[in-house]
Amino acid sequence: MAAQFVPYTPDVEDDDPHFDQNVQTVIAKTEAYITESVKAGGTGRALRDAHAKGYGLVRGEVEILDGLPPSTPKASTRLREPMTRSSASPTARLTPEPTRDWAPPPDWH
Repeated sequence: MAAQFVPYTPDVEDDDPHFDQNVQTVIAKTEAYITESVKAGGTGRALRDAHAKGYGLVRGEVEILDGLPPSTPKASTRLREPMTRSSASPTARLTPEPTRDWAPPPDWH
């Protein structure tokens, strides 16, 4: 049986009253892991966890643009109208625009 997708509406949100505290815990543990990895990894460099993509999930925003062609996968069923959705709690401060001036150091690999 195929999974039944639920189109997003604000009423499907499950607000966690401890969200901000939990985010701070995740950030602290991630920072501690990275800091400790310099010595524990034996390379003299900070090591990432196996799934580094998870670090970017603390704050994020997805914008569904208007005018998606009907042939776009799932566009006709789940992305019915343009919207912007943030993963941060309503009380979290988001930067209006992502920082794009960061560049990796010359010895980055």
